[in-house]
Amino acid sequence: IESKHLPETIVKEKRENNFYKEKNLNDLLQEIEKKAIESCLDKTNWNKNKTSKLLGISRASLYKKIEQY
Repeated sequence: IESKHLPETIVKEKRENNFYKEKNLNDLLQEIEKKAIESCLDKTNWNKNKTSKLLGISRASLYKKIEQY
């Protein structure tokens, strides 16, 4: 049996578990934060004021995080 024979939910769960084993908590949090920022920026057409409000952070914090990532 190969992974292509298994349901996608099992294969996806396995991939996610391997992902977490390779990173420490700080790295995981930064990656999640980066994805949340990217998603909000896309949703607001890169309107940083709207994005910061959606995320519940100041615009200054958003700019710092954009520079960081």
